[in-house]
Amino acid sequence: MNDGPLVDMHNVTIRKGGATLLKGVDLRICRGERVAILGPNGSGKTSLIRAMVGELRHDTSVEDSYVKIGGEKLWNLFDVRRTFGLVSGELQIELRRNITVRDAVLSGFFGSIGTNRSHIISMDMEDRARGALDMVGSGHLVSRTVSTLSMGEA
Repeated sequence: MNDGPLVDMHNVTIRKGGATLLKGVDLRICRGERVAILGPNGSGKTSLIRAMVGELRHDTSVEDSYVKIGGEKLWNLFDVRRTFGLVSGELQIELRRNITVRDAVLSGFFGSIGTNRSHIISMDMEDRARGALDMVGSGHLVSRTVSTLSMGEA
């Protein structure tokens, strides 16, 4: 991935099952930016995020339409998952109930939901995970299990 925008979407249209979920979306997210995607139910927030992480493909027949991740039009889904930090209520439901907040955050380094024995966790990863929790005011939750968190805490 190059030094350009982390996400660069232009004139993106997403169609699924005959329905148009998004039409003509332009979005640019630069490295280091924190972005919140807000809107009413059904406005396309989840579809937009799924398009950014490669779970939904945009309609390539739309003229001058592209999605670039790290400056690249073609990218590996697992690389994207290691690059993006995504937080959602749906992910909380998918996590094993006994997983700690620490392990949930560390799983982001592996593009997985939770950690497993094959994941080698370095001290740098530990420090960065703790720093991310501290940055959002959640450092005190590090040892708690996900099942004990409210949706707001998760």
